[in-house]
Amino acid sequence: MRYDPRFVKILFWETLENMPMLIGFLLAIRVQLQDVQLAFVILSIGITIGTILIHFTENKKHSNQPSPKETLVNFVIFMMLSTPFVFYFSSNGAWWSNWITDIIVGGIAGYLLSLGESWGWNSVATVKMHSISMAIALIMFLWGIRLTYELDSLLAILMVGVIFNLLVSSIIVLLDYWPIRETDTILVSKAEAQTAENTPF
Repeated sequence: MRYDPRFVKILFWETLENMPMLIGFLLAIRVQLQDVQLAFVILSIGITIGTILIHFTENKKHSNQPSPKETLVNFVIFMMLSTPFVFYFSSNGAWWSNWITDIIVGGIAGYLLSLGESWGWNSVATVKMHSISMAIALIMFLWGIRLTYELDSLLAILMVGVIFNLLVSSIIVLLDYWPIRETDTILVSKAEAQTAENTPF
């Protein structure tokens, strides 16, 4: 694929949106055995920041800016899907929590996430591609978590998490946003201009 600065731009925003949720999830798993309530406070903060970022930056990725209702739905979906996985990874050594089951539960979770996010979309082909994108991304995400969360160093956890976040975000951009249609570029330019006009400073 020929270098295109638009790809880098979309990848930057996608990675930025996903990072708070990934960090919140990693930290929640790490503290869950000691303090369940703190774990879910951390998880909620990470998902809240992530969904807010999605709300304000999605239109920078040649996509539509979510409405407040869609943003709230995203938050609920992210919380509902991520909560069981905090305990899923905490059950180290269980037969139902391993690299193989990550493929199954990751694929199912990715499919359910795509259904929640694409509710009301008109293009069947776009919904199917989004489902594939989310299934692959969730499987990669779970593998990254499994490889990362038991590391002794918190800094090492965050560094490996950043690498996996970049990898997962690249997959999402390639399958969900690429190639970019010229009409999308025009719409984004108009949206950014409108945002600039509405900014009071």
